Parts: sequence; structure tokens; C-alpha cells
Amino acid sequence: AVTVSGLVQDPNTYPLYDGMRISGLIVWAGGLQKDAYVKGAELFRYHRAQEGVTTERMEIDLERAMAGDPQHDIELQDLDRLVVRPIPDSHLRLSARITGEVRFPGTYPIRKGERLSSLIERAGGFTEKAYLRGAVFTRISARAIQQQRLDDMVRQLEQSLLTTASGEAAAAMTTDTESAQMQQLSLAARKELLSKLRAAKIDGRVVIRLQPLDQFAGSSYDIELEDGDELFVPPQPGIVSVVGEVFNPTSLLYQPGATVAFYLGRVGGLTKDADRSEVYVIKADGSVISIAQGTSQRITWDSQDRMWRFGSFMSIPLDPGDTIVVPRKLDKVPWIRATKDITQIIFQIAVAAGVVLAI
Repeated sequence: AVTVSGLVQDPNTYPLYDGMRISGLIVWAGGLQKDAYVKGAELFRYHRAQEGVTTERMEIDLERAMAGDPQHDIELQDLDRLVVRPIPDSHLRLSARITGEVRFPGTYPIRKGERLSSLIERAGGFTEKAYLRGAVFTRISARAIQQQRLDDMVRQLEQSLLTTASGEAAAAMTTDTESAQMQQLSLAARKELLSKLRAAKIDGRVVIRLQPLDQFAGSSYDIELEDGDELFVPPQPGIVSVVGEVFNPTSLLYQPGATVAFYLGRVGGLTKDADRSEVYVIKADGSVISIAQGTSQRITWDSQDRMWRFGSFMSIPLDPGDTIVVPRKLDKVPWIRATKDITQIIFQIAVAAGVVLAI
């Protein structure tokens, strides 16, 4: 059998027939793709002997091979492998997708070095309904990195869980019934958290901050595009959501200038189980503001609105699409304390890596 890979219509392994040549293999594979590099393919030939296997590499001019030149349209041998390469720097297949509130949404071919502002301009710019703060930009390479980090975290937590479980099993033999039950509850809780982490959905979101096109072009967020990039520009949602340990988790109508304290007051405030030191806001663009980031009174620079903001976390004004998250206090009883680090890790991954969790 012989194998052809790369830019042919049907890369595969084919039976070797008598007198089979490179041109015949390419025809059997459906022919070359339009961006195949015809000036330099590679043929790898494997020679087996008692001393071992050696590999011979030959450079093949496919254009001359298809024309019948015997110097390049050579007869094939068993286990030969032909690799058809793409045209250098052709980038004929690169594309990026833009949807939502732009004038001409769709998938656009892109060239190497093209930036996000160019894609937006080619799509006709933003519509009047576009909510730039809520734009969602996703990238395949970012998703791969985030998935790897999540997988590494799962493996570390699984190892920790196995070690802890072994220790608790031994300890249970020397402790009272109540302590043993608490240890079992702790183990079950951590297993449940791990199962939720394994079920996390990675979307590869990268935080960007859009502005009107004339201001956005050339800014630090006007990044170079990669194949498969996607930008979604939503309409303004008109709501602010409050989730977690409040008396009425819900979405509220956006009120211009209204603060974190205002929206928490509208849902009845924090419950007795709320962890007041860990409240945070997920902004519509995916960035996060946390009460733990500073003291009760602080001065911060708002890079989105380009202004200084004075006051506490609770006095921060929110934007449409923002979400206030109020975590549960997890150190009230001893067996729950062991899960607190895990839950905080999960929330951190969820926020920073664009993970969607059902916790």
C-alpha cells in the first residue's frame, strides 16, 4: 500500500498496483487541491533490512510528474508516502466570522496580518443598535489553551481528592460516627464539584473592548486576526442580573447610573449565607470587578469610560448586561471548609477562561 497526505482531494492509503506512479496516485486521490504547491512535494521511501529501517526522502516536482516526466513521475514501492504541501504563505483558507449588530454579518476570508478593525469595516461597521460593551470575541487557539488549563486543574484536583480520600478512609476507622459521616459528606461534595468542572463548556472567549470604529482602529484591542476567530456584537440588553445568595435572584431593568448597592437592594439584599467578602461583578465584556480587589474606600481608573471613580465597591455604577454574583459562605461547618478552595478555583476559571458552569 502507498499513502498520500496533504492537499489532495482525498488524502488516504491506497492499494499499490503494478507500475503505479506518482501521477496515478494523485489521480486516484481525486487530484490536487487548488492551493497545493506543485513545485515541491516530498516522497518518503522506507528501506527494510536486518539492521533496521532507513528512510529516504525525495523532492518531487508535481507539475512535471503530472506531465509524465519520468524523473519525477517515478514508480512507487510498497509503504511509500507522498506529502503534498500548501503554497507558502497562501493563506487561502483563513476566515473570520462576524455576527450581530453589524450591517453585513457573515464569514469573511482574511489575509495574514489583517486586524479586527478591518473585519468590522468590511462588514459595514456597527448598526445603531450595537452594544459595544457586550461584544463577545472567541478564538480557537484561546479555547485550546483554556481547555488545557482546565484539564490540568481537573487532574490536580483528582489527585488531591484521591490522596484525601485515602487519608480519610484510614482516619474513619479511628474516629466517631459523626466525624466519619462529615468526612463522607466532604468527599461527596468534592466529587460533585469535580463532576461540574469536568462538564464545563469552554468557548475560548477573549476579553476585548470595542469602541466606535474610528477610535478602535489602532488601539491595543485591535488585535491581529487568526483563522476561525468570531465576533458577536449584541444589541443592548437593557437588564442587569443578580445571582447567588440574595433573597430574589433575578434580572432587573437597567437604570442609568444605578450602583451595585442599588441592584442588591432591589432583590432584597444578601442572605445570611452570603459571603460578603467575595461579591463580584462580571461585566458585559467578560472582565471582572471584585469587592476583594481593594479596601472599602478606593479610587479606581475606569479605562472604558476614561475617568476616575471614587468610592466603595458598592457605589460602582453598572452597565447593561452586567451580572452581580454573590457566592455562598462555605466556612460555616468544618466539612464544607475543605471545598471552599475548590469552589473558588472553579469560579476563577469560569470568569477568566470563559467557562459556562451550572453551579
